[in-house]
Amino acid sequence: MQTTPRWTRVQCITIVSSLLYSVIFVAMLIWKPGTTKFYHAFNNIYQIVPPAFAGYCGLHYALRGRHSGSTQRIGWAWLGAAGLSFALGQITWTYYESFRGVDVPFPGWADVGYLGAYPFLLAGVLLLFTSSHLAGRAKVLLDSMIAAGGLGALSWYFLVQRMWHKSDTALLGKIIGVSYPLGDIAVLCGALVLFTSASENKVVRRSSGFLAAGIVLIAFFDTTFSYYSLTNAYHTGMWTDWSLSFGWILVGYASLVKLWSRETEVGAAGEDAVPLRTGGRGILRLLMPYLIAFSALALIVYDDGKVDHILSPTTSGIGFALMFLVIVRQVFTLMENRHLTNNLERIVAMRTHQLKSLHALTNAVNNTLQTDQVLATASLHIKQAMRADAVVIWLLDPTENGEDEHLTVSLHEGLESRPDTFHFIDTLPIQEGMQMLSLPGSLKEPKVSGGVFLRGGLRWQQKRIGMVGVIRWAKTFSRTDQQLLESIGIE
Repeated sequence: MQTTPRWTRVQCITIVSSLLYSVIFVAMLIWKPGTTKFYHAFNNIYQIVPPAFAGYCGLHYALRGRHSGSTQRIGWAWLGAAGLSFALGQITWTYYESFRGVDVPFPGWADVGYLGAYPFLLAGVLLLFTSSHLAGRAKVLLDSMIAAGGLGALSWYFLVQRMWHKSDTALLGKIIGVSYPLGDIAVLCGALVLFTSASENKVVRRSSGFLAAGIVLIAFFDTTFSYYSLTNAYHTGMWTDWSLSFGWILVGYASLVKLWSRETEVGAAGEDAVPLRTGGRGILRLLMPYLIAFSALALIVYDDGKVDHILSPTTSGIGFALMFLVIVRQVFTLMENRHLTNNLERIVAMRTHQLKSLHALTNAVNNTLQTDQVLATASLHIKQAMRADAVVIWLLDPTENGEDEHLTVSLHEGLESRPDTFHFIDTLPIQEGMQMLSLPGSLKEPKVSGGVFLRGGLRWQQKRIGMVGVIRWAKTFSRTDQQLLESIGIE
């Protein structure tokens, strides 16, 4: 399937507006024109736009995009809710500082909007975590926990515990103050999980990259904000403010990348689907979580023991916790390797069966003379070879001059009880090559997936004579399935 070949007017306006917003924002941070009051008011109001943009994009894609199931839809909706929650917090901050001209109370109503974004962000990211084998998911989760745990240890040792001890605010204020960096670590862990488990689909991988990068920038802002607040040095319009706005813009584009693509989400796959990229590209990517964790631990150990050469219980606890995560991760690696071995044996047996079915299909078609018998026999063997729930065969309807006129459905099996699905397939435009897309469940709920549809061309003696399509209601098709259907079409 191909992505959209040309930018639409809406896409061009959105991209140009985002670039213009970024240029103006950076220019304001560098030159700081006007009075201090104007500069603070401009930045406060200007920073409402990115989270509101991310909120709208997430909810719009949740409602208008095509999803593999309700879990994906809810995940994007919650990401949209996170953006709107943060925008409400920024609106409240702007109301106090720019319109009333008073210091923003802490803790206050602005923190309700800011902190309210974190549960939505974390839940949304985890709901987008594509399914795979349990051991594979656990390994990816543990890799992310090791990396995020190292960053969290740095945040705790150098920032959070010092904020707690040095702060003279009430207990509620202390809890809210340390919730920001701790929430960033949790969300950052979820973003790492999503990015490292992104499928081989380029659109999904690109969307996950935007989302992960956006969350990293948001976490960077919150960490620097907490540090400067600890030293009473933060003020509106600091150099770090760009990371917050740009982070939310990237979160918004994570939704738009998928909304603008013609590729549909084909998830909820069976075990024969294209596997997740639980492995990395190269040794560096495999070692990255360990490098981050042990580098963080080395910095903490150095700082803690540089005076009296004695490690505190906190540092020892951090070290044991990280080592425990590494050991558990290795256990799940062994479990995943065992699963992969069993899955490979199952795939070999399945492909052997498919090759036998393909051979039987060739023999059966060659020994059958009537067109109806050929179609019925072909449908039966195609269904067996592809392990499909339904089969549709189109044949070219030639004109009197012998020229190809149009494709008509000559046979369909397995769609008798699903007229809406058959109507959807029958109205699809003719397309060259292999095509895979998710099917709507019904006309009443066209955005809920009702299965996965794969179709390709039928050829005889180098000439195209029609198309063949297969459907699975509960599973998707792997690359080898596509190659098999292509071989069937040639046979």
